[in-house]
Amino acid sequence: MLTQADMAERMGISQAGYAQIEAAKRPRKATLPKAADALGITLEQLAY
Repeated sequence: MLTQADMAERMGISQAGYAQIEAAKRPRKATLPKAADALGITLEQLAY
């Protein structure tokens, strides 16, 4: 299981920044590819 700190590190952002992404109702389009890459999945997989 990844923590917020783990994901933030993989995305190259702060933990606080990642927490804001999680809290957002709709993340910015530029954030989604970074999140998918950090998880090692495609954008299509992230959409599910």
